[in-house]
Formats: sequence, C-alpha cells, structure tokens
Amino acid sequence: MRNQLPYGNSEYSAPKSGHDIVLTIDKNIQLIAEKAAKKALSDNKAKSVTITVMNPNNGEILAMVSEPDFDPNNPKEEDTSNLRNTAVENAFEPGSIFKVITSYAALAEKVVNDNTVFTCDGSLKINKTTIHCWEPEGHGKEHFVDILKNSCNVGFMELGTNLLGKERLYKYEKLFGLGEKTGVDLPDEATGTVRPPSETSPVDLAINSFGQGISVTSVGYLAAFNAIANGGNWIKPHVMKEIVHNDDKNNRIVDEEYSDYGKKKILDEAVAKNLRDYLIHVVSDQAGVGHKAYIPSYDIAGKTGTAEKASPKGGGYEPGKYIASFAGMAPKDKPKITLLVSVDEPDAATNYYASTVAAPVAKELYSQIFDYLATYGIYNIAAKK
Repeated sequence: MRNQLPYGNSEYSAPKSGHDIVLTIDKNIQLIAEKAAKKALSDNKAKSVTITVMNPNNGEILAMVSEPDFDPNNPKEEDTSNLRNTAVENAFEPGSIFKVITSYAALAEKVVNDNTVFTCDGSLKINKTTIHCWEPEGHGKEHFVDILKNSCNVGFMELGTNLLGKERLYKYEKLFGLGEKTGVDLPDEATGTVRPPSETSPVDLAINSFGQGISVTSVGYLAAFNAIANGGNWIKPHVMKEIVHNDDKNNRIVDEEYSDYGKKKILDEAVAKNLRDYLIHVVSDQAGVGHKAYIPSYDIAGKTGTAEKASPKGGGYEPGKYIASFAGMAPKDKPKITLLVSVDEPDAATNYYASTVAAPVAKELYSQIFDYLATYGIYNIAAKK
C-alpha cells in the first residue's frame, strides 16, 4: 500500500545492476536445433528427440534440446518428466555410434589396417548364442572401412572378440571417460555404465563391441567423440562462458571467464585423424549408412546408431523399440561443429533405422548451422576448401 512507516526518515537507494552469466549457448544455433527436434519428433511420431551441438575444440555446448519440452505457461497440463534435460540426465545404450570407440581402440592397438578382411554371413555364434547383424543376408567379405560404412555388427563382433579382447576394449572405454560423469556444469548428470573385464562374458564382449549392453549420456558420448574430432584432447563440456557486469560508464567488465576445462591429451593425433578419414566414408559413400547426412563439399564425418532399448524391468530388450542416433563432425580435417541427434522410439515398423531417421536431421542441422556461421562472418565452410 506504500504507507510511510510511522518512524524514521525515508531513504532512497538507487538500483544497481547485478552481474550477468553469459552462456556458451548460441541463440541462433539453439533455435535451429529446437526447430529440427520438433520436426523430427513430429515426422517420426517419436517418444522424444535429443539434440546436442558442441564446439569440439573448447567444450562449449552451443545448443542443447530435449523434445517434448516443458511449457511453463501451462504447468498443470504438462508432464513434469519433460523437465528433465535428457542430454545430461538420461543414459541410453548407444548402439552403433559406439563403433567409433571400438574403431579407435583397434587402430591404436594396430590390430586392423586397410587390408584386414572380415566376413559377414549375417550372424555370428558366440558360445551357444547366435547374434545377428542388422543385415540378415550378411555383408560378405569386407575391409575395415567397409564394416564402418556398412555398420556391420558381425565385423565389429570379430573385431572385439578375436582381435581386441575385453581388457583392451575396457581400457579404451575408460580412456574416453565412459562410465563416469563428465562434470558438465548442469545438474543431475547421469553416469552411464561400462562392464569391467571381470564382469564381461564372451557374449557381453561381442555386443559391447557394437554398442549394446553399455550405456552413455549424450553429453558424455560427445565429450569422447570430440577427442577424435579435435586431435586427441578430452575437454569438459560446459555451458558457462563468463560472468560480466557494466560499470558506471556502461563499459562491459569481465569478472570471471570459464577455466575448468579439464583438458587432457588422451589420444594419438595421427590415429584420430586416420579414424576421421574412415568416418567420412560413412557419410560420403553412396552405400554408407550415414549417406542421408551428406552435403557436397562439407566433409561431414560421422556414424549412425540404431540401438535396441533395454527393458526397464531388466533381462533383455523391449521388442520393437529403438533409439536412432547420428553423431557427426564437420569439416573432417579441422572440425568446428560436432553434434549428436537421438530419436527415441521412432514409431514405424520398418523405418526405425538411424540411416533414415537421424541422419537426415543431422544434414538439416549442418546445412543451417554453417549457413548461419557464414552469414554472420563467424566461419565459412565453403571458403576453407
């Protein structure tokens, strides 16, 4: 009511501007990602869509989207589970995007090269268990680049069980930081899980090699993927950029800059480059499983993943339920943008593969993001050719 108190003299204190936290989120890239996620959710009648976009060279999160999201204007009508930041709080079995990790391990341990031959007849028997490739007729004889661009499960089972072994695969899972929190500056980060060798059976090893039976978060996977993109450095993902304020003359003063990068060299730069050279074939080759993400001259390197969803009750997988993902980096030689698209439970009997669900979303994202960067003079991918 603004009635004056019956005692004392009134005093006026001029308001003072507080300090501002500046985020790494780029509002234009965030808008692009939000529109792409909404479209992917609708087009695929999916349960949810998660998109994370990063700068692999400094760990900055440029966009992070979870759809469906929470509408604060209608809190009573909204499902409060949509408050979760799925990129940070939800762990999922990655499926074939994990083959990037298995591939690096194989190249670093020098158990594969351009001449290594694999044979896929459509399935592989491990002990008494028959595990199928996604291609029931098999891929026939393949070289290493072929098992990547074909996303051949049999090839990767042979790679994991016969050439690497559980101790060496686990060594690289831990090297990439999987099964641990990244320390991202956002709440409620999930850990993800990897199996230690003592708990890994031959069947476990076979399916772990192509990304089943383990779990990751989107932000945790991208932190690992970024190390391949940037030449070998693990860098902590983050959304804080700096804290600033304006002085009495309206000059911008930087009070604190983000410095907790946790940067460490974990990979051999030459091996990482070699793997990027292989991954570009996944997208650029007509037969590659990621070809629907192809944009001429963009040099997008990446990997698709179509993972069965683990049953929440344990003991197997939910029939007919999948997560379709695409992890990408561009341009291949000096990546500026990495991203991960995950579409949870695309609602189609046959159209659930990441090659047709997630890869086209990544193509649209890369096209619009690099157009925006060029328009504002931030980075012109065409001019770097």
